[in-house]
Amino acid sequence: MSSARLSAAQANGKRAVDARAKQGNVRGTQTSRRASTSPAKPTLDEALTRLTMLEARYAASQRENIELLQLLARYADVDIDALSAAPPESLQRTPTAEPKEVPKKTTQEFDPAATARIKEAERAAALLRAQLEQVEDELQRELLNRIEASARAEKAKAALNLLAQHNDDAVAWRHAELTQGDARLRMNLEDAILGGREVPRISVDALRNDEGIASLVIVSDCLRQQRLLVSSQGGTWRTNGQALFIDRQESLVVRATLIALQRLVVQRRPAKANAWLKSFDSMRKGLDAKVDGWKARNVVLRAVQVNPGYEHLWFELEDATFGDTTWPIFQFRLGAASIRKGAFTSHPRLEFPLQSPAPHQFEKWFDECEDEHGPKLELRFDLRRAAVDLDVWNELSVADQRALAGLLADLPGWIADHYAGHPSARRPATEWINLAHDVADLLLARDLAAGGAAFA
Repeated sequence: MSSARLSAAQANGKRAVDARAKQGNVRGTQTSRRASTSPAKPTLDEALTRLTMLEARYAASQRENIELLQLLARYADVDIDALSAAPPESLQRTPTAEPKEVPKKTTQEFDPAATARIKEAERAAALLRAQLEQVEDELQRELLNRIEASARAEKAKAALNLLAQHNDDAVAWRHAELTQGDARLRMNLEDAILGGREVPRISVDALRNDEGIASLVIVSDCLRQQRLLVSSQGGTWRTNGQALFIDRQESLVVRATLIALQRLVVQRRPAKANAWLKSFDSMRKGLDAKVDGWKARNVVLRAVQVNPGYEHLWFELEDATFGDTTWPIFQFRLGAASIRKGAFTSHPRLEFPLQSPAPHQFEKWFDECEDEHGPKLELRFDLRRAAVDLDVWNELSVADQRALAGLLADLPGWIADHYAGHPSARRPATEWINLAHDVADLLLARDLAAGGAAFA
């Protein structure tokens, strides 16, 4: 019924009542009194208003259900590792406010379909709340388990570190396996301390040929070359047969791996254990003799120079010693020339500036060239052509060459320790470390071709 028709009907009724009242119709008056005392039926506008209110309540109930579903999804997908840094109390449920009492309505005021939908929504909300509580309980239990497991792992790690600190050879592990095949031993270590470094996993295959000469293939992510071949005399090679120079830190890991292998052979006594032990001892001695170590009271990254097309790292060693030679100060620079935009360099160089009045860096130091800092001895490389400035290299004595080889063994560690925190650092430290490795590999290959004087 439209509002116009409703208004017309109401006006006609009013005129009829007025006419009967004027005529003194007692029966009409009594009927009117009875009508006034009986409950009035809701008008159409009132019914529409109540229906609108019911629909609004239903919509609010639906929104609450959606919010509960979103909350459940958020807790179900929660990142346990991210929560492990927070105390378990942070996961306790926040008490929800008590729902307000809704005044009870008579059945005349409710649409039966809307009432059914509301009851269904209430049942769904109650089910979601119960599921949410269950998920929260499970999350709390899982978090506590993670915290306990992390505490156990930290305790085991601290024990391994303590063991390594009280062990001259710095070798320890959580789990070790040793298996034997035909002329082969395989060792797997997990959560190990090797050469003072944490090694999550390392695998070693020890092989013996018909002459009884052994070699090792070491596989680990902690090595620059993840697969490393160690010869019977302690030489280090890539598995494709190309000679490989390893720095001081990696040599300690390889040496500690040999020690671990020896200990497991002594403990478990595989077949031909004595022959294996003799081979491993020869490897270790050869590895120790490859490159002598530098010692210095202090290592300083004096300057990081960044020019267009050229950069260098200027190191200074205070009270330095190599073999039987000592220097109150030893300065050198790792330079990078012909730098192109978007790339580093394939033209590294080692520069040894004039030290005055301090003694020269090398017995055969000479004034090879000069720059804005003064005279210097410069050894240049071309990585693309695998070329070394042999005119300069051959001028150095064997003792000088060995000192330079030892310098390259320690240089990656010095860069890692001092470069990143320098205020003038502009590129990742790994680029300089890889450059130092490339120079050492190139020098090793040239030295082996010439008879191995410096790296023997």
